[in-house]
Amino acid sequence: MISAILSHYLVDKCTLITCVQNKAVCALVEKLAATDIFFMVIGARCAETQAQLATRVLPLTLHYTAWGQAQEAALKAQARRRWEMRQQGWLTSDVEDASPWAVLTEALLFRDEVERIVCVVEKRSMVLLSTIDSTHKVWRHLDVVIVDEAGSVPEWKMPLLTRFNPSLLLMVGDHKQLPSYTECKDDKQRPIEVASTLQRLANALEHTHPIKMLLTQYRMHPDIANFVSRHFYCNLVRTDAHTLDARQRSLAARAESGEIGGGNAIVWFSHSELESTEANSFSKVNHEEVRIISEEIIPSLAAGGTEQKVTVITFYKAQQRLLQEKLGAAATVMTVDSAQGSEADVVILSCVRSNTGEGIGHVKDQRRINVALSRAKDKLIVVGNKALFEHRKIWKHLWKCAYKLTMATYKEEVVAKNMKTMEECRDLKTDAAAAAADATGSKEARKAEVLDMEGLKLKVAVANDDLMFGLLEKKATKEKDKEKEKKKASKTIIDELGFRSSLVQRAEELPCRDNRGRGGGGGGSRPATCGVHGCGRGGGHTTARRPYLQPGLLASIDDQNEFPSL
Repeated sequence: MISAILSHYLVDKCTLITCVQNKAVCALVEKLAATDIFFMVIGARCAETQAQLATRVLPLTLHYTAWGQAQEAALKAQARRRWEMRQQGWLTSDVEDASPWAVLTEALLFRDEVERIVCVVEKRSMVLLSTIDSTHKVWRHLDVVIVDEAGSVPEWKMPLLTRFNPSLLLMVGDHKQLPSYTECKDDKQRPIEVASTLQRLANALEHTHPIKMLLTQYRMHPDIANFVSRHFYCNLVRTDAHTLDARQRSLAARAESGEIGGGNAIVWFSHSELESTEANSFSKVNHEEVRIISEEIIPSLAAGGTEQKVTVITFYKAQQRLLQEKLGAAATVMTVDSAQGSEADVVILSCVRSNTGEGIGHVKDQRRINVALSRAKDKLIVVGNKALFEHRKIWKHLWKCAYKLTMATYKEEVVAKNMKTMEECRDLKTDAAAAAADATGSKEARKAEVLDMEGLKLKVAVANDDLMFGLLEKKATKEKDKEKEKKKASKTIIDELGFRSSLVQRAEELPCRDNRGRGGGGGGSRPATCGVHGCGRGGGHTTARRPYLQPGLLASIDDQNEFPSL
């Protein structure tokens, strides 16, 4: 609705759209990004939990901040500047790009470029998005201020918007949904319910000036919308024709894909496991619901193959933390109080409460129930203890309108689905066999001809295989013969080496010719030996060559060059 107002009535007006929660700003960014409206987000923090940093909404929101848009433009300018410097020969390699001087120069140029573009983006933007707490960063004249989700804006924050002195202050919201949140308590330590400005205006004008309510909704499937309209809006809300057709087609596609619940817009998955209280807190958890959602519902939705946004909503913070740990990035998990203003293709509602005392705590709050049930576009899946909730009017009627599931019936559905798939495959095979049996004679002749050709091809292939096998066998035989010849040659060389080694050994064992002492002039005698045997050399002593190791034999062996000479 806000995008329609901006496109048709506030084209040339400088407009600020504001709300209380960062999540609501992210939801607005996601919707406006699909239009041609040029807008800018004021402020950098756009998420309250670390889990949301992994979603696609936060990066999109940061992109539309002045800094994000300026960085993108500066990166393009930097790439263009580098290309021009390379063309002119100032940068010739990546080594120069990585030098400290080049890095410093690029950083300074990039910073100056970003700061310059930030000013341009801020002056050019005619639509600004911000939380109320961040409006102090807006320093320009505004023509219109739109307060989104005005039913949850506390009264004391409204004066922050009066400093802009706009010509039009437009509050868009639903006073029948969640009110503003405060941690203030009364003397009995009960939370004080703070009325919003929208709620006070609705109460004051209810009897004097009839309040005109928007009667056409563009989000929910008609089955979900009719239930919400009946219990919270006096059965006055109707579904847009285009939305009705789109939701019905989408649900029909889901039924064909075989996802949980089939073609039903409201599904209730009942169980009987009891709740528990988280340690060191009063927040409730239900481990059975976490198991059902993570192991049964999410895999069934993923197996459908439909591109969709899945959100899991719960009434308790402890359950949210447990679900986030189990699901990771498979789905967005949030509490009901944080879900106001958001929407998703499929919403899984974890009721948590399951006990024997029939107590459901703040789950009985009708405004909180209104928010929880009205977030889904195509399908709403409720996971809760039917025996406990059937004692409450709204929940009892929701159970009657829903497609009912338990673990037993769900397993039966899975088995039946598998059996149906097997029967369909069997029918297809039977039809194929019948079609083949009813074929004409020409087809049969053609089939026989094809079979003959296949047989001929098979014979040729076998013959080729035999030929190749014969060639390979011959090759293997030749290789074996070569191995035998190599072994024989090696044996001959080894024998020759052994023969030569024996000759040397025999020669060394012989005594020298002059191995006895010879008398000198002094009459004394001393032993004389050759140099080969280590003999001492005496006067006039000469060592004789070994008689059995003839030089001619050594020369004849060495000339064969088959082994090194000794």
